[in-house]
Amino acid sequence: MEDIDYRTQRGMDKSPMMSLASCWWIQDHRGVLITGPTSEGKTSITCALARKAYLEGYTAIYKRLPDLLREELAEDKANLLVLDDWG
Repeated sequence: MEDIDYRTQRGMDKSPMMSLASCWWIQDHRGVLITGPTSEGKTSITCALARKAYLEGYTAIYKRLPDLLREELAEDKANLLVLDDWG
């Protein structure tokens, strides 16, 4: 989370990202949807959030959506499921 560059033209505001970094949304069983144009860094942002969640003691599973659609989800339970590459 500390390596995210907020100076780029992505239009990201640091304050909401720091709020998400606290992982309150996982504790409250909420979801986060990150959208934007191709090659704007959505994957790196979601991976940063997942890594922060892991460091805070949560479990996480990372799946690209095409892979998820080809396989069944394992019986493993996780606090966070990251789905990437919708398009």
